[in-house]
Amino acid sequence: MGMPANARKLVGYGLPSEEGRNLSKALLATADISWTELEIDARGLSPGLLISAFFNGFLENIQENRPALLRKAKRVKWHLSFQFQEENVARWMRNFRPSDGQDAKTRKPGADP
Repeated sequence: MGMPANARKLVGYGLPSEEGRNLSKALLATADISWTELEIDARGLSPGLLISAFFNGFLENIQENRPALLRKAKRVKWHLSFQFQEENVARWMRNFRPSDGQDAKTRKPGADP
């Protein structure tokens, strides 16, 4: 894929977590994507959509459907409108941990969240 994927063409107007999942589903269904070189242009998306839930939904869907790609998906280059967005996304990608189906009440004491 030579040019960045245009997220605006792949994302709708639903909840951020749903739209993050939708984006990853669309990209997973595209055969000619190199996940090592993938860039996503998200500058046309609403800033209200580009919250941690969007990026968590994106990564959770990859973890559930193609877990071998998770490391590469966390390294995707995101084109965003503002520097603070790029910093936030980098932090969210770095800190993402796949859900294990446990919440704080059922997690063993001392276990990582």
